[in-house]
Amino acid sequence: MRNFLRDTLLPLLVFPTLTYYAFKYTWGHLYASGLASDVFSDCEPGIGSYALPYTNTPAIDHRLCGLVAFFHEAMVPGDPITFLYYFIGVGSIFAVVPAVENYRDNRSAMMAFPVVFGLLSQVLSIGATTPLYYLFFFLSGGRARFDTATPITKAHVQAIAFGLMVGAAIPSICMVVMRDPIVTAIWQPYPIFMAAGTLLHLAIKRPNRAESGFNAIQLFYLISFIVASSLHLANFWPRSTDLEALKNLYIPSLIPLTDASTPAKAHEFLKWDCTFGLLSMGVAQLWFVSDLIEIPFILFWYLIAVPFFGPGAAVIAVNMWREGQIGDRLTISKEKEA
Repeated sequence: MRNFLRDTLLPLLVFPTLTYYAFKYTWGHLYASGLASDVFSDCEPGIGSYALPYTNTPAIDHRLCGLVAFFHEAMVPGDPITFLYYFIGVGSIFAVVPAVENYRDNRSAMMAFPVVFGLLSQVLSIGATTPLYYLFFFLSGGRARFDTATPITKAHVQAIAFGLMVGAAIPSICMVVMRDPIVTAIWQPYPIFMAAGTLLHLAIKRPNRAESGFNAIQLFYLISFIVASSLHLANFWPRSTDLEALKNLYIPSLIPLTDASTPAKAHEFLKWDCTFGLLSMGVAQLWFVSDLIEIPFILFWYLIAVPFFGPGAAVIAVNMWREGQIGDRLTISKEKEA
């Protein structure tokens, strides 16, 4: 009964609810605020500045134009581009966790294609897709298998890091630096580029089961924590005496910003997107406790870490702890065998 509550009933109650509210506050506000019409006004054929022949397929080009126009509004100097930098900096965790789970020895077939969740996050938003990912993860027995999970190999971690660098990090840097519509359009399917980079690396360096990737994945999480917390501190401390400035940068509005500028509306969409993405991942980590007494400690960590290190770093740290549990079990198992 306890496992049914943990693995089925609670995920069915929690994660669809998060997806519903993610849609409400991202896509709902997108249309209610007028952001959708503002963005597509730049996509009128022959008139719009972003109405370009990206693929020479009108239906696809129109969709791409909307995405390109949105991101270029989000790259306007000031709070919009500052928050986009932060979101990109913490966003690696949304790509890496599904990739790592894909290479677990005992993973479900439902978790075998992280690129699918990546592409869905580009279409539906990270905020709406992340709770769906964890819903499928837990319903497919992910929590039960966690108790017997082992670290992925070193070659797998290196391949994921390589895929992330060439498929996501470099294209993202090019997008925000160059601010060219074609480059922004090329960036959109980055999960495919990341998957291709990962597979290419694995084709060159084959995994060796004897080489554990535990230290490598912990190092990745540590670097991600440093990046996320550094970005947060760089944004937070200069505004620490100005609560209104902090609110404008980080806190989304509960009501659509109908009178705001288009860049401010795009910024608002990304704030809700980031909020629900990190909230969903943060809540999901509560499923991995070995004892219920650990839950208050994780919540206390969030309470302390979010203002000082940022929500992204707080969630990354708990993912690092979760992976640490797997490594600790492996160490204890080896000591018993010896």
